[in-house]
Amino acid sequence: SCPCALVISVPLSFFCGMGGASKRGILIKGSNYVSSLAKARTMVFDKTGTLTEGRFTVSVIHSEGGMTQAELLDVAALAESYSNHPIAESIVRAHGGHIDAARVGSVEELAGLGIHAVIDGREVYAGNAKLMEKIGVSPACHEGCLAHCAGTCVHIAADGGYCGHIIIRDTVKKTADLAMYGLMMQNIKTVMLTGDTEEVGRLVAEELNIDEVHAGLLPADKVTIVEKNEKIAKLEEVKADLENQMQETSATFPSVEDAMASCGSSIEELGDVTDEQMQAIRDGFDGTLASIVLACGKQGVQIPESLQKG
Repeated sequence: SCPCALVISVPLSFFCGMGGASKRGILIKGSNYVSSLAKARTMVFDKTGTLTEGRFTVSVIHSEGGMTQAELLDVAALAESYSNHPIAESIVRAHGGHIDAARVGSVEELAGLGIHAVIDGREVYAGNAKLMEKIGVSPACHEGCLAHCAGTCVHIAADGGYCGHIIIRDTVKKTADLAMYGLMMQNIKTVMLTGDTEEVGRLVAEELNIDEVHAGLLPADKVTIVEKNEKIAKLEEVKADLENQMQETSATFPSVEDAMASCGSSIEELGDVTDEQMQAIRDGFDGTLASIVLACGKQGVQIPESLQKG
């Protein structure tokens, strides 16, 4: 029979899948990425704007040091007026009044921390607890206010003194719950990354049944965690491939060296392995290639390319 239908159906399936995704606002660069997604066992998400709406509203204002709530909001709005971050925009909206740009001398955005501005000649900082720690200011929060008013907390300090904080809330997207449930049904691990506090991250993760959450992160920290998950995923994929290979061949080897030699590798190719790591690999060796990969992964040893290819 003619194989034309089969030959046409494969690329057509990819095109239809990418087309359907684009209608939902998801752009996929090519069919190879569709294949990669089918093999994914872990999905990592940012929180703000991805799992949440990214439309913040000011819920609580606590002022300190003789500053009124209106004055605190005014200073915060001036500092945040040059930023396009959703949190900054929510503070400006809550202010609602005229923003006099002439009062702002300079503005500097501090990635992952907040804003540094000169307002009416005063040094003003608006941002998270890490920013306050960096400038040597201790937030004098109302007792239990963050526990009772869960949300993103923006601290404000001026001329080295703490002025108060503004608590802002975001809402989870209506579609996020269904998406997380679908991933769970596919036995895909979900990970959420956020620069928010542990409390905020925990509440969102519990609402969406997310498996793992990392909070209080800077942008560079998020990159590190994604890279770590990529390495773990690659190791698990290699381990699964080798385990399948061993099940098919039922081959066993008397020593680690023999097992590695069978696929053209050697102990030296493991890289800079300490005596303790090598002993751990020997202790975990049960005669199969897969046990080498598992032991190497636990010890953080680089797996040789020849072993990765099985």
